[in-house]
Amino acid sequence: MSLQQPNSRKFRVIKPLSGAFIIFGFVAFLPLLGAHLVGNGWKLTCQRAKLGQEKCEVAIESFFESERFSFELSALASKVVKSDERDHETGEYCYLPAIIVTQNNSFRVVSTPNICSEREASRIVSRINHFISTPTEAQLNIHGVSWKEVLLYSSPWLLIGLLMSALVARDSFSNCIFDLDRNYFMITTKNWFRTKNVEEHSLDEIVTINLETQDNGMSIEDQVIIKLKSGKSISLPQANCSNQKLVFELKQFLNLQ
Repeated sequence: MSLQQPNSRKFRVIKPLSGAFIIFGFVAFLPLLGAHLVGNGWKLTCQRAKLGQEKCEVAIESFFESERFSFELSALASKVVKSDERDHETGEYCYLPAIIVTQNNSFRVVSTPNICSEREASRIVSRINHFISTPTEAQLNIHGVSWKEVLLYSSPWLLIGLLMSALVARDSFSNCIFDLDRNYFMITTKNWFRTKNVEEHSLDEIVTINLETQDNGMSIEDQVIIKLKSGKSISLPQANCSNQKLVFELKQFLNLQ
């Protein structure tokens, strides 16, 4: 962006980091979107340690809270239930594996989220009922995909976003200063935070400041070019404002025709 305080004798041109933040924000948003679509995660674990110590636990997790409750294996039952409404995408009814816990003459039904297939629901219910009816089975562990797993598996997207943003921001720390009191302008080129090159010239050397079309290999864009009396052309860092506005403001600041 171009920065000039009122009545200031200095004019600064600083390349913005907005492009890098946009890339990283977009790529990083994809895992968060996937985690949001998955929603709650669930897990059912049961353990037969020895006779009289048959325990189960159900855990349900969301973005902001988690719930766990334990109960005796004898209180556990499971069946396939049909949803009350049709699925918005397929238009079909969903079939969910329901975990039923009976305690103190009351029962609690836990509908496992993120499952709509009758085949998958029947498979999960069969596993639970098989464990209940088979005393030789020592352990049961069933869980659905949770938002934490989505973030973990999609972490490469975050790394890609960081890498792409770093590449975009590689030259984003370059700047240019025009100083009327010292009668010079200085362009500092940086790669990340390391200074690569510093170029300084007298303001008296400037012949004109114009826009030129340049091909950077990926796209064709306008570039602000300073022409010196020696015939040398110097490119300014890309500013936050439009190049046309930057040229106008610089000519006005330097009193160039």
